[in-house]
Amino acid sequence: MRSKRWRSLAACVAAIALVSGCANIPTSGNVGVGDPGDTKEGSFLQSHADGPRKGSSAVDIVQGFLKAATDTSNNFEVAREFLTSSAAKSWKPTSQVTIYPTGSLPPTSEGRQSPKKRSFSLNVPVMGTVDDDGVYDSAPSDTKSKIDFELTKSPSGWRISKLANGIVLSRSNFETFFHAFPIYFFDNSFDYLVPELRWFISRPGVVTNVVDAVLDGPSEWLHGAAISAFPSGTKLAASGAITRNGTATINVDDSVLESSHKLQSLMAAELTNSVAQVQSVSSVRVVAGGRELDAGDAAAQPERQVDSKPVLLSNNQLQLFSSGRVQKVAGTPNLGKYSPSDPAESFGLSRYAFLSKGKKLCQINTSRPDKVAVVAQGHGLVAPSYDPHGWLWTAEKKNSGSVLAIGPRGQYVHVDASWLDGKKIKKLEISRDGARAAILTTSSSGPVLRVVGIIHGDGDEPQRLTSGLAIGNEFTKISDLSWAGPTTLTLIGRTQDSPTPNPWTLGVSGPSNALTSVPGAQTISSANDALDTIVGASGKSLYTRVGSTWSKAAVAGIHPNYAG
Repeated sequence: MRSKRWRSLAACVAAIALVSGCANIPTSGNVGVGDPGDTKEGSFLQSHADGPRKGSSAVDIVQGFLKAATDTSNNFEVAREFLTSSAAKSWKPTSQVTIYPTGSLPPTSEGRQSPKKRSFSLNVPVMGTVDDDGVYDSAPSDTKSKIDFELTKSPSGWRISKLANGIVLSRSNFETFFHAFPIYFFDNSFDYLVPELRWFISRPGVVTNVVDAVLDGPSEWLHGAAISAFPSGTKLAASGAITRNGTATINVDDSVLESSHKLQSLMAAELTNSVAQVQSVSSVRVVAGGRELDAGDAAAQPERQVDSKPVLLSNNQLQLFSSGRVQKVAGTPNLGKYSPSDPAESFGLSRYAFLSKGKKLCQINTSRPDKVAVVAQGHGLVAPSYDPHGWLWTAEKKNSGSVLAIGPRGQYVHVDASWLDGKKIKKLEISRDGARAAILTTSSSGPVLRVVGIIHGDGDEPQRLTSGLAIGNEFTKISDLSWAGPTTLTLIGRTQDSPTPNPWTLGVSGPSNALTSVPGAQTISSANDALDTIVGASGKSLYTRVGSTWSKAAVAGIHPNYAG
């Protein structure tokens, strides 16, 4: 009987959603990154677990606890019933959420046994964790976590007396009960909103979670690249955040009234744009000292939109791809003598760049489209990328700790990135807000993809790259990547479970999702979201995304790239 019960426990961990009264919970589908559409106050999806039954065995208690951990109501009230009183008081369920792949059966082991004491452990395969601030950390492949439980027998029966803080969820349950919310700050110019994704439980108190995240400011990896208008230490007022009839009223302490009206407007914009992502919220009021702060135009800060015509190379010409056709960039010459590759286009399509023989960075200004200027050269450069302020970026593949940014007036800045010293860069892609970059490096152990912050000095001049946040640790190879809006990347990659290179989406914070395969996929570029994506494949084939499928274009070309 003991072995059967342990198999039951393992199955429970692999399918925590099987809770009494929790029907129709989805077990597959895409993560809702950047679009909290399922978050509705008053209609949150909740599982409803049962408490411990009289006469339950120690295994039954652990099994019941794992099931009850998906019932988030009243601060995990039911799950705490499986704990001793002291453990129930000290246990912090959201201090760390451990996510494992859906369908995996973690091995179990049996520890110390006595009439009054029992101990059990689970070795859980980990794909990621979320900390108390809602920050998702992608785990390297083959990561495992040992989860220990100690139980004590009391007059009321077996109870868990010792356990680590946090909960363990399958990916499907994590995607059901947690949601990624963009927390908005500003770039250094206060021209663009910069989102940082945080994962919170989808429950009525989520507005307070979002507000607290805004007031706490950017995470360490983004600090200095994204800026909050709020003074350090700003907190919610005693009246807190209240949502009634779709209107969220956010009461902050009146110390913010000491700031200028301009800064107050920016503060209101941060909260308004962040809280508005909760679907049940139709309007947001920000109040300090009884006075409403007016976000004004800042409340509707647009995300930088990307032109729908990617540039590519065809017959050694710069061509714009649109509606399945290509058209030469007016006035530009044949580039055959340059052996061109990796074209890039600026926002507004006023400048184009490309690599010549992989060693020279060339640029064409549409005011003189017949003139090709060599603006930089090196031993081996990564593909160029434009930021929204007109800076053109590249770097040496064999890096010595810096990247090159060339300003719109021709100024050259070697941007400090000391953490890149000795690394091999494969891709450098600047975000459309200009405050972040996705940097792909390679090593003998595989690819390392990091989203880093760009710290600027006076006059929008970039100065330094933060070491950032590692994401996409599940990939064994990544051949290309692109920003696909402010919170998502698209990439061509493969994993241990999917060894053929294919298109994927990857949240800046969160799990990855495979897209429909493309034969011979090599390069990828996206516009304003992952739905507007073009893939370059073997044989100079081009594929555009149509819904969940791909359409092969009748024309040929290489290295298609949207602005950025």
